[in-house]
Amino acid sequence: MPVALFSLFLLPRLCFANPITNDLSDLFSAHPLPGATVGVMVQSLLDGQVYYRKNADSDLMPASNLKLLVSAAALHWLGPTFRYQTQLLYTGTITHKGVLDGNLILKGAGDPSLTTADLIQMANRVKRAGIHQINGRIVLDNHIFDDRRIGYGWECDDLPYYYAAGNGGLNVNHNLMRVQVLPGRRAGEPVHVFTKPLRTYFAVENHAVTAQAGDPSHLVVTRKMGRDVLVVSGRLAMNLSPDQYRPTVITVNNPARYVGLLFCHILTHDDMSGLTNRSRSKPAYVIGTTPASAHLLATHYSVALSRLLQLMNRPSDNFIAECLLKTVGAVVSHKGSDASGIADEMRWFSTLELPVDQINVVDGSGLSRHDLVTPHFFCDLLSDMRLSSNVFTYVESLPVAGRSGTLKYRMHGTLAAGNCTAKTGSLDHVSTLSGYVTTKDGEPLCFSILLNNFLTSDGQAEQLEDRLVEKLADIDRFVSSDSGKAGSK
Repeated sequence: MPVALFSLFLLPRLCFANPITNDLSDLFSAHPLPGATVGVMVQSLLDGQVYYRKNADSDLMPASNLKLLVSAAALHWLGPTFRYQTQLLYTGTITHKGVLDGNLILKGAGDPSLTTADLIQMANRVKRAGIHQINGRIVLDNHIFDDRRIGYGWECDDLPYYYAAGNGGLNVNHNLMRVQVLPGRRAGEPVHVFTKPLRTYFAVENHAVTAQAGDPSHLVVTRKMGRDVLVVSGRLAMNLSPDQYRPTVITVNNPARYVGLLFCHILTHDDMSGLTNRSRSKPAYVIGTTPASAHLLATHYSVALSRLLQLMNRPSDNFIAECLLKTVGAVVSHKGSDASGIADEMRWFSTLELPVDQINVVDGSGLSRHDLVTPHFFCDLLSDMRLSSNVFTYVESLPVAGRSGTLKYRMHGTLAAGNCTAKTGSLDHVSTLSGYVTTKDGEPLCFSILLNNFLTSDGQAEQLEDRLVEKLADIDRFVSSDSGKAGSK
């Protein structure tokens, strides 16, 4: 992390001997993006001086740069030590024979990081309590969040895939299922389709066939719109090596059903001594609420928010961002919805005198093309966050150029490598980069680059972003206001 970013008041007052407007303008001329709307702002973190602006007040699609907003709001409202608490409770009594005369309740907190292993740990607590039979049901309490699972304006073609998973008050495995497809024994036979961690969660429509050895393979695995129906089509050759039969991941349509079936499966597995029900061979799950009289059996704590932000921002995890947005609403306004979380975001941003009336936010991740933010807004937010008590947590959650996350393979061998910490963003014809960089002379800057509607490749857009940040990192044209003499260090 750039040391200069946190030594703002230890540096002498510096100013540019020459504006960098011409340098950056020349950069855009040398690397044009046909059809693009380019929004850029570069600002000093010493005194707020704006060194460069181009369409800085234009509303543009931010893509995953929007995660900078939910990260800041979550740190403010929840605090870096916040942890999700998923509870296992029961009603009624446990007899000396290990029979629960009541219900077993799994109460969700919206945790985006809950896994199968976590559910197994909670199920083991049932075993340790001596319960081997229940007279009631497995109750899933997912009411901390509303029933809207996906963000406003998300494109329907995205919904089966990992980056567009829906969320609920109870989630597991990012609400994704692993799908493994293997060839049959003979050419012309249907392929074999396997899913984990549940083998029978999806209904499967298998239209894919096994191809002859040496024939080209082309396999498509997707899910029907609004349904838990897996569709597999195409051809899979027999002679591929095992590492070429790579599994894919597909979103589930109903997170509560996924959690319910998986938790019931874990509870009734042989390792759990086969939890049973008197009226049914296996206990069933229902959606319900937790009564005040329920007894706490176990609590699963997530990692702290400080770590969760790293898990979100470094790889750009949309699912965590969406859950965090609703969590802000649930904790602050007691309404776990996108609208409530956004309202609480804007309420805090207004106290910072950020121009919230000039942006449009509809989700937490930036996956919606209805999100519109200005480069100016991003720079103002980045500038305010560097004065926050949460600045270290905030900056440490971001990718580092040439080092980590989505910037790991960018800006290698330049002064920006190991120096620039920033959030990337990408949608079709959208590429964005906003964050911090320190110049060669030690001046900390914040910047925002929003590129929309370009007709070239994503790689060309990213190269332009990288060249701009590399130029900022290479600046060595300051003069001291004490001496008034220009020069290079």
